[in-house]
Amino acid sequence: MATGDGPDDDEASGSSPGSEAPDAPPNVRRETDPSVESVWLRHRLPPRPGRPRVSTVLLVVAFISLLALWVVLRPGG
Repeated sequence: MATGDGPDDDEASGSSPGSEAPDAPPNVRRETDPSVESVWLRHRLPPRPGRPRVSTVLLVVAFISLLALWVVLRPGG
């Protein structure tokens, strides 16, 4: 065979002196990704329970009233 017509033994085995080393794994020592703001990664204490907001109370009342209305007026019941 002429040069360049077929695979050489060195290329097939991957041990040719001109072959490149495989890519190294990325550096994983960093604790945080620099593209993420550290504000989002901080551990915060959960808020202390206090008085619920008016909107929360209204949503709970609306849900309970709709559930009670469905139980009373459900079809086939």
